[in-house]
Amino acid sequence: MDRNPQYPEDLAVTTPAIGILKLNDECSRDKNCENIENSRCHLGYCRCQPFYAAYNETRCVESTMLGNDCYVSEQCSMKVANSTCLDGVCQCDDGYLQFRRHTCLTPAKPGQVCYSHEHCRLWDSDTHCDFLIPDLFGRCQCTAPMKRDGEICRPNNLVIPPVISSNNPTSNSNNFFDETTQIDPDSTFSPGNQPENNNDTGVQISWLKNATRLLSTSMTTRLPTNLVTHPMYRTPRPHHEDTNELPEDNDAVIIDADTITELIQTTTPSVPTKADRHETTTLTAVSLGLRCTNDLECRMADTHSRCIDGVCDCAIRGNGSLPCGATRTGCPVGTFQCRGSGTCISWFFVCDGRPDCGDGSDEECASDQCPNQAFACKKSKVCISKAGQCDGRIDCPNGEDEEGCKNRRRCPEGSFRCNNGQCLPAYEFCNAVVSCRDGSDEPRGACRTRYRGRLSARNCPFRCANGQCRSDAITCSGRDGCGDNSDEINCSVCRCPAVA
Repeated sequence: MDRNPQYPEDLAVTTPAIGILKLNDECSRDKNCENIENSRCHLGYCRCQPFYAAYNETRCVESTMLGNDCYVSEQCSMKVANSTCLDGVCQCDDGYLQFRRHTCLTPAKPGQVCYSHEHCRLWDSDTHCDFLIPDLFGRCQCTAPMKRDGEICRPNNLVIPPVISSNNPTSNSNNFFDETTQIDPDSTFSPGNQPENNNDTGVQISWLKNATRLLSTSMTTRLPTNLVTHPMYRTPRPHHEDTNELPEDNDAVIIDADTITELIQTTTPSVPTKADRHETTTLTAVSLGLRCTNDLECRMADTHSRCIDGVCDCAIRGNGSLPCGATRTGCPVGTFQCRGSGTCISWFFVCDGRPDCGDGSDEECASDQCPNQAFACKKSKVCISKAGQCDGRIDCPNGEDEEGCKNRRRCPEGSFRCNNGQCLPAYEFCNAVVSCRDGSDEPRGACRTRYRGRLSARNCPFRCANGQCRSDAITCSGRDGCGDNSDEINCSVCRCPAVA
């Protein structure tokens, strides 16, 4: 036995004897390759098992996460895209940012979703992450005095403003939030004068037919006389510096940035299948509860599922009594289910221009058949993120996302209505940032206490296990937005029971 001193004892290189196969040698069954650890006979050749990397043609070493020891780069890249083995440790490639142990983030351009300031600065050093939900995620914006010019930031005097015609629907949108409003000076409520009933949610709810989101609130308590709010733009096209986060106290923000659900981005497996002698059709995995054309698509995602009536369902259905099936996939209500992996992601990320599913299924948005978790631009026949509805900026080519958003009496279905009639994106309610000019999107009783008695499911978009009420945009966002990680539980589809 020859040993290479460059590698540890457990990876010593073995010189095969005559008749002993190595990786890529021809074989007829798995037993022929048994001398190669973690290998199999696949399509007539000795290959490594899935998620194992070839090493010196005689070993298959297991893939691993960022920060772990490695011997070949494939060990890293199989588990984490855009990673490599450098100095014996799995690290992100140059130009990518490590996010915990499971992801190498690509550079985030101005306007794209970001998880830290460093994430934005991979693309442009004059940017920062304008957090939509503190310490969770936001969008990259240019840092003052720089201004956005396409995908880069320039000094303000070098940015040429777009020419806006008089009949352009965006002509009045620039001033949608451009004002600072001081709270009623006659208010009897002050920081030292708490309401008599601290359990009062301070919110009254009104709903539209079939609505799944909170639509309006009516404050029953006054806000502090010295509270001044500077509403933020939520889609960071022009830079807007002013934000007004809630005062720091025990209940204002309960983000725990050190806690995270490790959502591993994986490439959707595909299988080439011969349709006839002249063409080849590639099948991709389809997870539970989604449309399918044959059993193989479903089994690629869950070996115990089948394509039944055009939908992937468990082979054992138990007359609908089982906890897992096509109608009970396990994804939290309102989240998006990635087609191949079955990972559940926040609706905030759907059709936002940046793929979050390994197969990109969350960005299949260029049609009039929009995902339920996205906003349909009906005239334009495209889909955008629901976060763009009533955010004060035109996202749909024909401006459908801002239609009705200046109607003070009634906001569009799916948006949030402040007490003063201002319409905002749905995620603004209880996201720990004051956005309504009257502060009604952050009522203390609803958003900043752990009291459960006065809060029903209808007036709390997402209730954490600890009793906190939060915007449902945090659900399956990949970051702990509750402080107890309850918003990151069950963020993947359930598994079907094994077929006997």
